[in-house]
Amino acid sequence: MRKNFCNVIISVSVLLGLGSSLLAQPAINYPKKNINGKEYYEYPVQKSEGFFSITRKFDVSKEEILKANPGASNGPTFGSVLLIPVKDRNYKIHKVASKETLFSIKQKYNTSYEELYALNPALKEKGLICGTEIKIPEAAPAKSQNVNVSALIASSKVDTSALEKKQKPSFVSHMVKKGETLYSISKQYGVSSEEIVRLNPDAKEGVKEGSVLIIPPVYNNTGHDDSKFKGARSEMKSHVVKKGETLYGISKLYGISQDELQRRNPQMKDGLNEGMLIFIPPVYQATAFKEVVKVDYITHEVKRRETLFSIGQKYGVSVEDIVEHNPGTENGIKKGLVLNIPQKVVSQVVDSVAVDSSLIVDSLAVPEKVKMTDPKSEINVALFFPFNFAKVTPTSKTDANTEKFVEFYQGMLVAIDSLKRTNLSVNLRVYDSGKTDADVRKLLNGEELKSMDVLIGPAYTSQIKALSEFAKANNVKLVVPFSSRSEETKTNPNIFQVNTPRKESAAVIAEKFSKTFKGKNIVLIRFGKPEYNDEKILGDTLDSILTKNNIKFKSVMFSNLAEIKKQLTDKAENVIFPVTNNQVALSQVLPLINMTDDGKKSISLFGFSEWQSYQGISKDMFKVNMYLVSQFYVDYKSKEVRNFLKKFRNFYNSEPANSQPSYGMLGYDAMMFFGTAISKFGHDFEDKVGEVKVNALQSGLRFNKLCEEGGFYNDCVYITQHNDKTGFTIICK
Repeated sequence: MRKNFCNVIISVSVLLGLGSSLLAQPAINYPKKNINGKEYYEYPVQKSEGFFSITRKFDVSKEEILKANPGASNGPTFGSVLLIPVKDRNYKIHKVASKETLFSIKQKYNTSYEELYALNPALKEKGLICGTEIKIPEAAPAKSQNVNVSALIASSKVDTSALEKKQKPSFVSHMVKKGETLYSISKQYGVSSEEIVRLNPDAKEGVKEGSVLIIPPVYNNTGHDDSKFKGARSEMKSHVVKKGETLYGISKLYGISQDELQRRNPQMKDGLNEGMLIFIPPVYQATAFKEVVKVDYITHEVKRRETLFSIGQKYGVSVEDIVEHNPGTENGIKKGLVLNIPQKVVSQVVDSVAVDSSLIVDSLAVPEKVKMTDPKSEINVALFFPFNFAKVTPTSKTDANTEKFVEFYQGMLVAIDSLKRTNLSVNLRVYDSGKTDADVRKLLNGEELKSMDVLIGPAYTSQIKALSEFAKANNVKLVVPFSSRSEETKTNPNIFQVNTPRKESAAVIAEKFSKTFKGKNIVLIRFGKPEYNDEKILGDTLDSILTKNNIKFKSVMFSNLAEIKKQLTDKAENVIFPVTNNQVALSQVLPLINMTDDGKKSISLFGFSEWQSYQGISKDMFKVNMYLVSQFYVDYKSKEVRNFLKKFRNFYNSEPANSQPSYGMLGYDAMMFFGTAISKFGHDFEDKVGEVKVNALQSGLRFNKLCEEGGFYNDCVYITQHNDKTGFTIICK
């Protein structure tokens, strides 16, 4: 391998898939409780439920829930009961659609920015996000679609001064004069330089004489003088549709967008009919000169991550020129789109420049992130593990940890070979990431990593933050294969955590345990020493869920054999669960559990798969019926596992290490899952992650969203039963 990275390029296939999005379910009735005159719902937390889903269900904020439930600061626990404040609804809910802006929503519901911000404080920081829900003041109903034709015609012909006062121009255009600067123009119109640059990206590098700027409106500025605006507002017009006329033709005739025409004339939704009366909203105009008429073009095919601004910079033309000659691009461009780039301009004087406010980007709206969801036939993957390339010599020996990372990489290569047969191309780069935060940050300075689809790594928890920041800033997916820490996953929607965080894992295990052993005599053994209670979160969650599901169980503090025997029965299977992963505690309790088997009772032991690696207790396991819970399970009889092992032997002339988990299979499963996800659903496959199906060897890889602003965690857990003849078999997954 090279010191920094090695490239592996292999061909692979694209599969198309369909899916459906999940919508938040409305809140239903729950018991109410009155505390100090304030009403609260008593809500039992459901399986795998976090603050995100609860806040959506009851339409309250996380802060409101925590104020009523101070003990829930570490997150809701499955089966616990939360007090949810009952709110007086004086608003309706609106789901934000693609391309909607705050301005269009304000207009639709006849409300104000101030009212929208008051009900939705997050809008000021984050802006509108497609697919989210916002609150609309109930007192301000949506504009009626019933049009008073005679009144509207009268107002357009007679009372234009009144209309002028009620509807100030939303935007005006300004032709830059000699000596003017961005600062002086911003002062002239009473708006900030930043607002002007937002609407006119080319102005960021300075304004040029003769160029035309779009000037946004001024809000809540009592000192604003309308006389400063040179623009005039055209009157409301009516138009009778003639035979053969089309929506497109009428929009061009009056210089207004088709969307704006349809919004003002809802009767047009079923099509145009001869003789139909429609209304043409005012178009705001400003006196200007523009030197454009006859144009020569060259074509440009949009590449990944290109923007109108970057393309304009490349060809030396403005964004406005590109949009003008490529109708439909005002709302954004996509990879593969072919643009006409204007090259040669012949002068002609034009009296005025019409600015249709419906085509202007809302200056208060945050642009929606364009998701890349087209299936891909080629993907870029980077692997970050501490391979210690600098220390590798022909005679050097690899340490145990490095051997695990190499095997993970080898498993990925086997998966890439399998993906190759489906005609997918995988470009794999391998990086020696060292052990520290500084080591991995050095690798993130290059441009090539910004073109990655997936980063896999790191091995050390201390390096997750650096990779997470890079992945979030560059919209790259980060697959964390080992760490169960969830701090970065809480705030980065691009993270996929293979090893389930402890709190989420506890809820999943407890739920499966309660379903599997309902009707059994369940005995939970606890320990007095704090260091033995390393699974306290799981123990508390088990108590809560078993109680909630009305499942009887016994909880005993470990002391001696007699105390354990008191809890047993000969009328049902006794399932004994020492709730600990501490090796010292297990070495004390397991021999006593084995001694309870007198041949008259059915005794079973429930534990964690990690116990199998504890040499000190291996002799005490499997003397009674044994159940183990794990995120990993390998069926060595399956066709997929046999094929993997055969390929692994052929590729490397060796066997994967006999470890739990198998690092080779872990690498294979990760590469197969994310390669398949991107090939089917594109770079931004998150909304379809539940539809990604692969024949995993060892890891179920079933991802759920951790929280509203966070990433995803794997919640797949197996409960297996040991048999002396057949080994482990799955009884719950």
